[in-house]
Amino acid sequence: MQCNIRFRKHINNLARIAAVGLVSLYLFGCSSYRGISVRSSNENVSEAFLTAALGREGRFSDDVLSKWCGPVGVTLPAAVPDDRRERVLSELNSLSGLTAVDFQVGADPGIEMHYPATSTEMGILIAALPIDSAANRRRVTSARCFFVLQADQETGCLFKADVVLPAALDGPSFDHCIVEEFSQSMGLPNDIDAGDGSIFSRTGRPQARTPLDDLFLKVLYDPALEAGSSRTELEAAVPDLIRKHR
Repeated sequence: MQCNIRFRKHINNLARIAAVGLVSLYLFGCSSYRGISVRSSNENVSEAFLTAALGREGRFSDDVLSKWCGPVGVTLPAAVPDDRRERVLSELNSLSGLTAVDFQVGADPGIEMHYPATSTEMGILIAALPIDSAANRRRVTSARCFFVLQADQETGCLFKADVVLPAALDGPSFDHCIVEEFSQSMGLPNDIDAGDGSIFSRTGRPQARTPLDDLFLKVLYDPALEAGSSRTELEAAVPDLIRKHR
């Protein structure tokens, strides 16, 4: 089970954390339906997309849609082994194919991956990240992996994602975390109830994105869906985009 903590950092910035593997974090942004899949009704898929993008309406929800608005620099730590580095690069290539986002590895982030090797390194990293409270810092200290996502709240454009993948993760956990954290860092930070039908699910642990996840990412980066769109604007536009990309 996993869900995410989300918080406002500054008046013009939106920062979010998504933590994986914390049973106690079923707090925010989770949907009330279960078993959603790419074969579900257009209405249910649209609702799931809105939850993934904005959170649950009326409680802990974001005001506007956030997404990357141009090329995205990516930095990977030198300590990441070659096989894991290739896995990350493969995931970025896959995401680029779905979203048309231009990831520029080695350019200023953008997306910054962190690979802490010890609990001391993790503690130093958590203290340096834009996390707004001691309680949230304690929560991410216990997380399997997590990200912190920041956006300009006026434009909805993302400007920084810190993706934290500890070196101690075993192979399957590392692979799951790569897919989930980088996928959610595209602008879909909230978990949904989908079992193994979605990488964004709080109730399952698929090792790869599912057809539902790919659909969500295509809809998110359709040019018709602008960063900064309100929930009302999304409710009007998303059903047609779901039909378009099915």
